[in-house]
Amino acid sequence: MTLTSPSGSTPAEAEAFLEAHPEIEAFDIILHDANGIGRGKIIRRHELLGFYTGGRHLPISILGLDICGEDVHETGLIWDQGDGDLRAWPIPGTLVALHNTQPPRGEVFMSMYSLDGVAMTSDPRHALQRQVDAFAAQGLHPAGAFELEFFLLDPERGPDGKMQPARDVLDRRKSLRTEVYSVDHLHGMLPLFSDIYAGVSLIRGNAPVPAPLTKPKAAGKIHGNVPDDISDF
Repeated sequence: MTLTSPSGSTPAEAEAFLEAHPEIEAFDIILHDANGIGRGKIIRRHELLGFYTGGRHLPISILGLDICGEDVHETGLIWDQGDGDLRAWPIPGTLVALHNTQPPRGEVFMSMYSLDGVAMTSDPRHALQRQVDAFAAQGLHPAGAFELEFFLLDPERGPDGKMQPARDVLDRRKSLRTEVYSVDHLHGMLPLFSDIYAGVSLIRGNAPVPAPLTKPKAAGKIHGNVPDDISDF
């Protein structure tokens, strides 16, 4: 039986994706909790269309976990006996192929709804949408920036057995100094950053990526911002 998806997803999206990606064998279906942790299941290729036509039952308690995956009873979402299921539906436009997975795998995000199609109020995506709608009612358009901080590490450990900063991609130089705000240090990693920009641009439909990079106060550490429309999250 085909149900109408309250998220706006359609089986046509799944059918087109499967036709375009015959190599993909499985899919991660992911619901993000209030801590930003992706929780869900891995389904097989033949199950994807069923997910789009009928949703997927998931326990309500999945939205009442802490960052370590432990039940938080104070949320009121944890049952003393058994666990009540709601229905999760795919979010339109989030079905993608995952890069360099073996065997090939795809991914799609989902949101939680009651069995009659009403948005689950404790789903953080629905909570965010309520705030976006409240801003829109006042003629405002919220926006945010994704901040990414990471360390570039050498695959080989140092003489003391500890991790060490990666060498520059261009000239293989290595610096153990802080190098805070060093543009020269950033230049040495340009081929890597170009690949990162290309990947983000691909996700954004080949749109330009205004993402400044800086060298923070730590050896091997890089800091970047990717501005975006908060409603896309």
